[in-house]
Amino acid sequence: MTENRILRTTLITEPTRESLIAAANSAAAYQAAAVSGNTAAAYTSAVRHFQYDWGKVLPTTSDVVCDYLAAYAKKLSVRTLEVRLAGISAWHKHHEFTDPTKAHEVKLTMKGIRKLHMKPPKKARPLSLDLVRKIVASLDAQIVSAVHGMQQSASSQGGPVSDLAGRKKLRKQLLRALRDKALVLLGFWRAFRSDELSRLTVENTHAIKGEQIEIYLPFSKTDRSASGQTYRMEALRELCPVSAYVDWIESAGITQGPVFRKIHHWGDLDELGIASKSIGPLLTEMCVNAGLSAASISTHSMRHGFANWAVDEGWDLDSLMKFVGWKSHKNASGYVRAKFDFGALSLAQKGQSTRIHRSEAEALGIGQTFMGIPENIDES
Repeated sequence: MTENRILRTTLITEPTRESLIAAANSAAAYQAAAVSGNTAAAYTSAVRHFQYDWGKVLPTTSDVVCDYLAAYAKKLSVRTLEVRLAGISAWHKHHEFTDPTKAHEVKLTMKGIRKLHMKPPKKARPLSLDLVRKIVASLDAQIVSAVHGMQQSASSQGGPVSDLAGRKKLRKQLLRALRDKALVLLGFWRAFRSDELSRLTVENTHAIKGEQIEIYLPFSKTDRSASGQTYRMEALRELCPVSAYVDWIESAGITQGPVFRKIHHWGDLDELGIASKSIGPLLTEMCVNAGLSAASISTHSMRHGFANWAVDEGWDLDSLMKFVGWKSHKNASGYVRAKFDFGALSLAQKGQSTRIHRSEAEALGIGQTFMGIPENIDES
């Protein structure tokens, strides 16, 4: 394998964990597995931009890098330029060339660009507990509608949903709502990133209704050494991620492999896990279906929202960091809303407690395993 092919393996591809295990027969394969897929894509984009958009060759010099930064200082954000530099640096290190991005003149150029062009970072809008409650209420309504339709179909020989296509459409509606409910509740209460949600597997997840859920992830962004980490979450009285997970897994009939999967047109489940980049649009769709604004909502909104909820409920920062997995106070402070209390002088209206309560949906029995709903529709 040439150096260029090794570079492409290390910096470009974003294979599944299963495909990497199957192909792991060389040091290069394991080196590829060590690189984050998002990092690989970003570095690859940086190298391509430098070589093809700007038209320069690698390896390069610090003077050329400075000219590159100056050429795009007004066109690209500071954060994007920093990622471009990291990609160029990674290329030189991989090929054992002197890294031009570490030169004093490059650092001075970037400092000037930051002073003149730095803008406030765009942050995802936190997904508050109230918004989560409204999203789940919308999903519960879809579940109830699908269940009633399927029960009506099973008890009658006629009607609009007695045909096979209608029953499969209802099954797809049921499965999508169950999947999305489990996804948003696990994402919120465990403050998972989108890539972590996409990599959850049944084999590494153990849940007991009314007790807790335990999830093992072989690696994550905060687990730099890929030593593996176990995440636990207790059962809740309302908006329970444990019940939502069990309902989804049992109704979908999943016994192994990825937890969250694409659901095809007729309600058939894909064997592969849902892509991390698809979770953001799914969350946006949930907000729209619930009649909520999806502006500035992303998968990070769940992480932000949980952090703010925990602080409002009196969690100390060290406990929050341990639960979420943050390694530094600096990382945690970027997600937690600072609270400055001006007491009686403040004109801001004091909000009510966000403590969870038993929902109307749960009181009606929604959130329980849907017994009697066929896992596979008989086409006869």
